[in-house]
Amino acid sequence: MPQVSLDLSSVEKFNTLLRVALEVLSQVLEIAGLVEIGKHAEELLGYLKSTVTLEDTSSILCVQQV
Repeated sequence: MPQVSLDLSSVEKFNTLLRVALEVLSQVLEIAGLVEIGKHAEELLGYLKSTVTLEDTSSILCVQQV
């Protein structure tokens, strides 16, 4: 059975992964048109709301792109 670890390096790795994923999402949202995003905007904002406490700067950048 896999062990769950919450040591500092694991938290840092997760935060780095989250930051990079949000930065990529921000770039995708920037080039995507309103038609593509519009019907999913509310759902995207809901997900981003849950990431603000973990990675505020990248989350807000994504919200601005929506």
